[in-house]
Amino acid sequence: MAKRRSDDSAFCTAGFSLFPDSFVAYRDVPLVNVTIAAVTIPAALGFFVLRDVRRYLIAVVRGVSPRRLFLHTKLALTVSATLLVFGMGTILVAEANAFSGLSVWQKVAAASFQVLSAATTTGFNSVDIDGA
Repeated sequence: MAKRRSDDSAFCTAGFSLFPDSFVAYRDVPLVNVTIAAVTIPAALGFFVLRDVRRYLIAVVRGVSPRRLFLHTKLALTVSATLLVFGMGTILVAEANAFSGLSVWQKVAAASFQVLSAATTTGFNSVDIDGA
């Protein structure tokens, strides 16, 4: 049986991490944060939304007048973006103690990772929640 990798777990939103501290050690590594986001967000949006967005983008690239996105796609994208933006702001304000000693970039990256994990039910963390 093959070992489960953390990115497989992120796509399935299972929350299984190979590391005992989840992704706390990788909090400042942009490649890890972006990779997890790139795998988690599409999985959370779902196949119907991804298929609709793909169809729309192909029509735009071909120069064909694209059909409009389905209402479900518009709602899923809007609600997801709203949750991520407002959630990140809320976490930055509410968990100021957990982010003490970090630069502005590190605070934004850690807060966005936390809200992404919460909004997509991935279950990872990049901040030591127990120690905050």
